[in-house]
Amino acid sequence: MNLKRIKPAMLTAVLLLTMLLGGCGDPANYDLPAQPQEFKVSDFTNPELNTDAYASIEYNGRSYIPFGTLTRKLKGSDVGECLGYITQMDLKDEATRITLLKADSDCNFLIAVDTDSESLETTVMRAIDTKKKDIPIPDFIKDEEYEFWK
Repeated sequence: MNLKRIKPAMLTAVLLLTMLLGGCGDPANYDLPAQPQEFKVSDFTNPELNTDAYASIEYNGRSYIPFGTLTRKLKGSDVGECLGYITQMDLKDEATRITLLKADSDCNFLIAVDTDSESLETTVMRAIDTKKKDIPIPDFIKDEEYEFWK
């Protein structure tokens, strides 16, 4: 046996396995498109409880507010098209990207990802017109039980 050949081959195999198991084999793409949309953050107050307010964004005529977080890191196979970034009080926040989910063809959810954060802090936003509707929720989304969604 030629140990000079076996050691590099074993090292390569271990590195590849580590990358695949660690999620590096299917990274999510949060790159902005050539002409990104600007999602203006506005306020939304629960019509049933005026002390229950949320940051909201609009997409395709629908309003979205926070719904939850993630139970795991997103993979490339989870994340759809990156649509753009948010603006708040006329300040662009190009690091907070808004993306679609591949498992959600009805666009009931949008993902807000802070790409400046090492952990890619993520907020799952849900369209308010889905309140009290039985919609499919991808298994990697954790309902944070905000008052509006109860």
